[in-house]
Amino acid sequence: MTEQSLAKRLSDLQPHIIPNNDSTDYMLKYCMEKDLDAMAVVNVSILKRQVELWKRAMPSVWPHYAIKCNPHPVIVRTLHELGCGFDAASPNEVEKALSVGSTISSIIYANPQKQAVNIKKVYELGVDTFTFDSEMELIKMIENTPEGKIGQFVLRILPVNTGAHQNFGSKFGASKKESERLLKLAQRLAQTHKNFTIAGFSFHVGTGCPFGEAYVKAIQECTRLCSLAQELGFAPKLIDIGGGFITQEALLHLKDHESIPSFNFMDIGAAIEKQLIEARKVFGEDMKAISEPGRFFASNCVKLVTRIYGRRIMFDDNEPDVIEQMPKVDEEESLTESDMMIRQNKIEHVKYYVGEGMYGYFNNIMFDHVLPNMRFFRNEFPLDEQDCEKHISYIFGPTCDSMDCILEGKQIPLLEIGDFIVVECFGAYTWAGATEFNGIAVTQMVTVVEPEDA
Repeated sequence: MTEQSLAKRLSDLQPHIIPNNDSTDYMLKYCMEKDLDAMAVVNVSILKRQVELWKRAMPSVWPHYAIKCNPHPVIVRTLHELGCGFDAASPNEVEKALSVGSTISSIIYANPQKQAVNIKKVYELGVDTFTFDSEMELIKMIENTPEGKIGQFVLRILPVNTGAHQNFGSKFGASKKESERLLKLAQRLAQTHKNFTIAGFSFHVGTGCPFGEAYVKAIQECTRLCSLAQELGFAPKLIDIGGGFITQEALLHLKDHESIPSFNFMDIGAAIEKQLIEARKVFGEDMKAISEPGRFFASNCVKLVTRIYGRRIMFDDNEPDVIEQMPKVDEEESLTESDMMIRQNKIEHVKYYVGEGMYGYFNNIMFDHVLPNMRFFRNEFPLDEQDCEKHISYIFGPTCDSMDCILEGKQIPLLEIGDFIVVECFGAYTWAGATEFNGIAVTQMVTVVEPEDA
């Protein structure tokens, strides 16, 4: 699918064609023209390239986008148009997937611990594939499967020693012995409950896992459990390799990213594909492999711009006034920041106030261990940070909460009111957690498409 054909399919969303493939230039001009203190763009051309990269690396693995990562309608709609299925973790996310045209068979309800009311609601929506990782959850799903339905239950296992930046094992996943016990319990329950089957196995190696071997070992464990399930009378056909995939660009925004070894996504994909060939020998030729990537798709395609609307230069009150040592500028007392800087009063630190903060897109600083990589612009031109005077600085968001601080105690150039901060690769777990705290609206996201010859 070309950019033009994709733009045509998204025509009701009125995507902007950005000139010269430069979304930053477009955003800065848009903010100045519309007098905006913050805006974001979702570049569907970048989203398309990520899907194409996935298909090259893992052609046999059908990606089911994890909606929770960024449920913006443009991203969900575009991924559907590009052939992705969906990983939903709530009835609302199931409805969102269905609203863009996704089929029921393209959705997995991949929340391993669910309220009974949500299980019933998802069944009402037509979806019948659920994950579980405990005895109580298995029983709960059986008890809430409607008459006439056959639940397709997927056992989520716990990978170990994956080397991921963020490990999810503290919350979800059945250990080796627990998985075996749950399969045997499922066999016993199936003798009196004919409304479910063990359809397959899933796992999540954690976010930012650079090792293909972690996926290989998890697939091997799924294959071992498949053999046991077959002995118990089940016929699993599904392997869900989860998420955890991250782009090189988004990696730079993670705290302590220096500790993550370099990796090659194509090599990871090749290792997974090779192991799935082995798994198919046990699962059968009709085995289906899916995944639950979120940030791999959502990260790179969103860029944020926010404008500085307030500044406070905090001078050192303990510093002796150097005015007596300086040529007199005039006879008046220094009342402006400019005068005080001319007279060489020591700057202790600088506080800035911008249009986007912790209650908006920057919530990922708290919830997703992100350290945003900020670039600074004056009008349309990037500041040369090597030649700029720098000071310890704090950047605050627009709310009245003092904890609404997106940068704390860092050396950055001295900025002016009206300057811009640009953050790239900012789509994962940003818009998803944004609120309207203090009555401040969530920053709008504009849809853009690159020109065909970009």
